[in-house]
Amino acid sequence: MKRYSSRNRLSVGDGGERLRRVQTVAIALLAIALAASLITLLPGASYRSDMRRYAQGRMLSECDDAVQQAARLSRTASTSSYDALARIRSEVYAIDTLNEALHDVGNEAYLIDPAVFTAMYNLLDTYNNKLITGIQTGEQQSQLTADLDSLHKLIEALQ
Repeated sequence: MKRYSSRNRLSVGDGGERLRRVQTVAIALLAIALAASLITLLPGASYRSDMRRYAQGRMLSECDDAVQQAARLSRTASTSSYDALARIRSEVYAIDTLNEALHDVGNEAYLIDPAVFTAMYNLLDTYNNKLITGIQTGEQQSQLTADLDSLHKLIEALQ
């Protein structure tokens, strides 16, 4: 007396129906898993694009402020020139930091090449040193204004 049947359970007939049920359940589970992964990924993509738009708007605002401060610079050493130069540096730093953050969070290329900021910081250092020593700063002021205008155009082109 055999307790177990020797026939293959997944053979044609009753077993073939089981195979189809297992396949149907497996396909349904895969479809549910795919839908769940899409639902969790889509908000992340939306968040990244919202963050990028916000950061670009903020970069543009900071650059506008820097351009306005550059227009207020005098060509001679004065307290207002030191203050304006410090504000310009902080606004350029804010743009640089936002650029870095977008690069780090989004795992994508920099929106603005970091070399642009290095050159800008070098120019600001030269400008500051000339203010301290009392040397004319007309050339640095013109270059700073041109560089800030170029940065502004770069940021506008991103939007």
